[in-house]
Amino acid sequence: MSSTIRNLTRTLILAFAINHLSSALASPITSASYTNAYDFIVVGGGTAGAVLANRLTENPQYNVLLIEAGQSEEGVLQLEIPFMCHEDTPNTAWDWNYTTVAQSGLGGRSIPYPRGHVLGGSSSITWCILVDLRTISIVTPLLRVTKDGHGTT
Repeated sequence: MSSTIRNLTRTLILAFAINHLSSALASPITSASYTNAYDFIVVGGGTAGAVLANRLTENPQYNVLLIEAGQSEEGVLQLEIPFMCHEDTPNTAWDWNYTTVAQSGLGGRSIPYPRGHVLGGSSSITWCILVDLRTISIVTPLLRVTKDGHGTT
């Protein structure tokens, strides 16, 4: 098995484990001092944690506390405007500033591994761009250049 496939397999296993651990982070509080304050504490305000906390609050009987290590993205233009995302990482307060281990295939260099340290998690530091389908007519002539519109001729 090549090292690339082995590394991909390890990454997928880690992602799978983290996915399952996230449900354990939202377990009912049993401590007597907090029993009346919160029914659930969700640790991690990334995409999954925020969705989980939101879903739990759909039941009006539950009091939910969402804890995030990073700040809110509200009012931070670099996080709110997609084309400014190149300023979000690396080495900022909105990134955990992880790097890979030195890679022999990269001449011994390590590369940044951006992970969001902000409410919304890594989805807040992406290059995600919203496309308004009402303006798709601007793109249509470009698609016709390829005959079938899929990049093949």
